[in-house]
Amino acid sequence: MQTIFDVKNTLMTLVGIGNLLLSFYIFLRNRKDEINKIFALVTVAIAIWTVAAIIFRASPDYLNNVTARLLYAAATLMPTAFLYFTAIFPPYHIAKRALILSLPMLNIAMILFVWYTSLVIDSVRFDQIDGKIISFGSGYLIYSLYYLLLFGFSYLFLFQKYWAATGINKIRIRFLLIGTVLTTIVGLVTNLLLPWWGIYTYYIWMGQISTLILVIMIAYAIVKHRLLNIKIITSEIFAILLLLTLLARLLLSKTGTDWLINGLVFLGVLIFNMLLIRSVVREDDYSERISVLATELSFANEELKKLDAAKSEFISIAGHQLRTPLTVIKGYTSMVL
Repeated sequence: MQTIFDVKNTLMTLVGIGNLLLSFYIFLRNRKDEINKIFALVTVAIAIWTVAAIIFRASPDYLNNVTARLLYAAATLMPTAFLYFTAIFPPYHIAKRALILSLPMLNIAMILFVWYTSLVIDSVRFDQIDGKIISFGSGYLIYSLYYLLLFGFSYLFLFQKYWAATGINKIRIRFLLIGTVLTTIVGLVTNLLLPWWGIYTYYIWMGQISTLILVIMIAYAIVKHRLLNIKIITSEIFAILLLLTLLARLLLSKTGTDWLINGLVFLGVLIFNMLLIRSVVREDDYSERISVLATELSFANEELKKLDAAKSEFISIAGHQLRTPLTVIKGYTSMVL
């Protein structure tokens, strides 16, 4: 049995919390945007998978079969959520409605297949050197095909959209591909292929850690222009890294006094960072408003110059046009007199 918060579990915990914080931040930026909602769904799926991995590594031996099935059932949520995300990511894919109807049912069927049969997880044994080793059943091939097909369709959608997209959409999809391809390769190799060959203990946690790259790149693809504001992104990165460091100290505390002190420090820094980021965002909003007002003022000034020139031209034309008939009238009036 592993301790709950050894180094690997602590790293996975920090990555999971960081992913959720970033997802929560993106979701709050625009709660009505469907892309933000599905991004939050992808991140929640990753968090569930990460928690299941921590539970499996820390569970007592008599629960190994249950926690192993929990881990592999939770893992099926990720390709499902990611496929749906790639389908709705601009430009929208025509297969969106079919995905909405078919993917949840397919995912539920795969979860039941993992949980209620021994075809995927046959047994789990503990080795003093290698730790927990999973023996897979004949259904593991079906499970692997499920993963490969869903991720395959996801990248098919993304590459189709990349070649068809222009401008900002092409840049967003490029960042999305860079981050997700790397994470997918690491996750599939360490959590799908190597365990099939009996290589499990030393690399399984790398898949969960690599999800941080995926979440960051998806978030960057969603809000690319805003993240180019160096002041805001620097403040946010600094705040998140500081919180994750303090959280690691809290989780690795050994005595009650350490828990109390580290917990109070973490809570104080959390409140301070929230106020700091809020002030930075407010300052940025003020600067943006001032910039917009300055642009509008410059535009209004140009319009006033155009109106002044039109006025001068009108007066000149009107004066000329009025002077000619008045001169004639004046000449004939003087002759009559």
